[in-house]
Amino acid sequence: MAKGEITRIYKDIDMAFTANAVSLDVNKKIDVNAVKQSIKNLLLTKKYDRKFNPTIESPVYRMLFENSMVVRPMVERQIEEILEAYEPRALIERVKLTENIDNLYWKIDIFYRVVGVNEPTQLSVILDRIR
Repeated sequence: MAKGEITRIYKDIDMAFTANAVSLDVNKKIDVNAVKQSIKNLLLTKKYDRKFNPTIESPVYRMLFENSMVVRPMVERQIEEILEAYEPRALIERVKLTENIDNLYWKIDIFYRVVGVNEPTQLSVILDRIR
């Protein structure tokens, strides 16, 4: 590391709440994995899930079973907006929504860069209907 270079390290609690084998404390997610976990949590957030900010809501649950040809661009745009508003550590490049009509699921691909990290990152989340 060059002298005077600032490296940002992001740390979040691992949402699996597994214990660290050495310290017996809750594990943590670092850097890209911390941001990836946060983005996934935002995607899966329903209205009133967050007690101190009940207005945060991902659009995917409201529109999961709508006609995808009509709502796909709207959902992609709303996902970008919610991530830009609530995850400042990620610079969103593109959101791609793919529907599988036969198996009744959506695949959401998010392409982004983590602030302070030069490598592009991708997160894929599959949302399906539970019967």
